Amino acid sequence: MNVKKITALIALVLLCSTGFLTAQSICDNSTGQQGGYTYEYWKDQGSGCMELGSGGTFSINWNNINNLLARKGVRPGSKDNVVTYAADYRPNGNSYLCVYGWTRNPLVEYYIVESYGTWKPPGASPMGTFSSDGGTYEIFRTQRVNQPSIDGNTTFYQYWSVRTQKITSGTITVGNHFNAWAQKGMNMGSMYEVSFCVEGYQSSGTANVTKMEITTGGSNTPVPENTPTPVVTNPPTPTPELGPDAIVVRAVGTQGGENLDIKVGGATVASFTLTTTMEDYVTSGTGNVEVHYTNDDNVDNGMDVQLDYIIYHGTTMQAEDQTVNTAVWQDSSCGGSLSEMMHCSGYIAFPTGTEETPVPTETPTPTPPVTAEAKLAISPASKTVNLNSNFTLTVALSSNSKAIASYGIDVNYDSSLLAADTSTDADAAAAGTDGYIAAANASTPGKISITGFDVNGKGPGTNLNFLTIYLKSRAQKGTASVSIGINMITDPSTADVATATESGTVVITDGSNPGCELLGDGNNDGAVNIVDALLAAQLYVDPSTSVAAPDCLDVDCSGTVTIVDALLIAQKYVGSISSFDC
Repeated sequence: MNVKKITALIALVLLCSTGFLTAQSICDNSTGQQGGYTYEYWKDQGSGCMELGSGGTFSINWNNINNLLARKGVRPGSKDNVVTYAADYRPNGNSYLCVYGWTRNPLVEYYIVESYGTWKPPGASPMGTFSSDGGTYEIFRTQRVNQPSIDGNTTFYQYWSVRTQKITSGTITVGNHFNAWAQKGMNMGSMYEVSFCVEGYQSSGTANVTKMEITTGGSNTPVPENTPTPVVTNPPTPTPELGPDAIVVRAVGTQGGENLDIKVGGATVASFTLTTTMEDYVTSGTGNVEVHYTNDDNVDNGMDVQLDYIIYHGTTMQAEDQTVNTAVWQDSSCGGSLSEMMHCSGYIAFPTGTEETPVPTETPTPTPPVTAEAKLAISPASKTVNLNSNFTLTVALSSNSKAIASYGIDVNYDSSLLAADTSTDADAAAAGTDGYIAAANASTPGKISITGFDVNGKGPGTNLNFLTIYLKSRAQKGTASVSIGINMITDPSTADVATATESGTVVITDGSNPGCELLGDGNNDGAVNIVDALLAAQLYVDPSTSVAAPDCLDVDCSGTVTIVDALLIAQKYVGSISSFDC
């Protein structure tokens, strides 16, 4: 055996796993230290990669992303930080080039936007302007209700400074912005981070940050305003008294004159004509809500709707969190999901989980159980596959007398034994021979979220081949469950269809081979450590090497043990990664 070669390989493994390489490409969500800065790459769906350069430099490319952030900075950072930067910034659609970060107590997400794509953030009326670093900035404050944050899903404010003239190189004195915000009653808390960030939202593009340095300095003195405005010490609240069944729709038109119909429980309860100012429109009712954009004329005249959120009986529901949006333009056609934009005549569905029921005037009688009008089932109900195997399952639809026109479902699977197979299909889901699909998202381990819309609907029928799901087994034996979660299902009249579900199981085996009890544990000692990385390197150099559990060393599920597996095992041992994405 070539001991010197193995020693060199394992040294390379350790070198890579401890982050000494200056260039690194990241295509999956990740946070770490590199070049003297903290980096973070995050996306929810779509494709994109971040390339880490020396120091604070980095580049990013993204394509058909829903939301993506790539950034380098300092944590916790300071209001005294000064950011000097230069970038070749080429967005195609909605994007920001900015300083970005968070504070706690109060929890605030903040943006200092230097340049942006086709849409000027954040779509609200400015609270005033001020000057800093040779430019003029508009101040905004927006609120996010029950949305993801550094402290989980919660409600928080966003503070914005947006440069009136776009630039892609310069200096940002962070404290000047904090002071200008404070003059508006927009106080910051304890610093969490100061980062230079490229964000993409429902867009594509590239950015090459060729210079980025964060130093401590700057005047941090009160900044004179160009436009005096009153100090706002408390967030404004709606003045009308709203009843318990009130529904508030917050929206804006790009041209003015866009019409919205509000349907509650399938019936139109109100119609509104939008202006070019983000406003609240109030109606009432009980039931699932659909906001319909009705007067798009299929001509590119710039008439679009941005629907921020609705407040249903006191609960805020963000439009970009809804799985059915038949009005958004996605993938070169009308219809999709997870967007607040409405480009076509269509609707965004807000499933509230409630429908209006009469108030009993006498002794209440028990509500009879809801009879399922349709059924979605995993087929086959039980499937046996080998270790490290790609396979498909079918979502079968039995709709009895109903036609299914729109749906939003989650296919849930045991992520410790299974993974989404995005090598066969980028979204791990496709329409079956009897079905349809608008969008799918397989970025969350253990779940594939799928939506679809067909104006005429599919069905009625029994055991229709509705959807094909692409999965792969990991290098570990066991029995995994696969189930269906329903967010909403409607018929062509937009009425809800009560739908039952049936789960399935996948048995993972490899016949006579004892299989893998712990992925990465090649010597079966119950732990994953540097010895296992050495075994993987030995097996790569000499395939005849005797190893107790060789299958467990194929941690990337490529079918063979390579030096990549040794690197991944070493990275897990030193803590650079928390798990194997097999």
